[in-house]
Amino acid sequence: MRHFIINIIKYLGYFCLFYIVFCSCLALTTIKTPRLESALMTCAGNYGRNFVRTKDLDKWIDKKTDGPKGVIIGSSTAYRNINPFVLTEETNINFFNLGSSSQSLLHSAPILDYVTQNTDVDYVLLDCYPGTWNNNKVEAATDWVVNNYKPQRKYVLDMVLKVNNLKLWLYYTYFCIKRTIPFTNDFLFCAPDNGNYVGNGFVYTPDEVNRSPIKHERYNFISEENDDALQKIIKLCKEREIQLVLLMPKVFDAEIDYSLLTSYNIPIIDGDRFDVDTTYYYDSHHMYGKGTDSFSRWVAKEVIKTFK
Repeated sequence: MRHFIINIIKYLGYFCLFYIVFCSCLALTTIKTPRLESALMTCAGNYGRNFVRTKDLDKWIDKKTDGPKGVIIGSSTAYRNINPFVLTEETNINFFNLGSSSQSLLHSAPILDYVTQNTDVDYVLLDCYPGTWNNNKVEAATDWVVNNYKPQRKYVLDMVLKVNNLKLWLYYTYFCIKRTIPFTNDFLFCAPDNGNYVGNGFVYTPDEVNRSPIKHERYNFISEENDDALQKIIKLCKEREIQLVLLMPKVFDAEIDYSLLTSYNIPIIDGDRFDVDTTYYYDSHHMYGKGTDSFSRWVAKEVIKTFK
């Protein structure tokens, strides 16, 4: 039995060594071409899932400002619908948008912890799109692994551990190895019809994005993991003296059980009160860029009222 266990450990060691060598060789091929990396792994992007965003975030963290700072955090209804530049102009709070694709509360908690540990944040606008209440998707964690110039940071590992998916672990180890090897390149996958990154975490969605049919949805459940994550966010904000407000995005043709959020006694901005029809939306909850400034100005007024 002892000999068998030793052999298992030995073979695991060989496999790990092989994988490290494989990842290193694959990363080095990006000096010349992205083809092998994109075929065997995946490539970083320059639209919604955005490689530049993490660099902008660290610049924003390091930048000293006289006024207060605030962050918008949540799923794609945050990074596509809320323009941080408009919010900053209207509220005099320096906002950064930490939203990302399919980001649930489970993913938001470690990101927010990282940011608030490294800079003084005064306000948090937490986008609570109900479509993420009951998910633990790989998509959001993969985004922060692949499109991150420093995936070795603890908040990224925390997300990977919570999702615990084999493919995600392969991506995580590969990109951690790649980012430590000098001279490797990132060929950013471009999809301008999917959105244009304009800075501070915000993606402008052009009119060319095709409309999707709106289906009736019912949201009446929040998973235990996401519920725990929301409680951690609330506790974090209280401990660090950060004012927190929840934002329910406008969702067309949906039944939403708001009592799942009102029980926390945290101020809620109800996006359903934003007076607009589907003209500015390409599906039930995502806006075209032409509507985001109006929505952001409306959110700014609600934020000022809430934090008055």
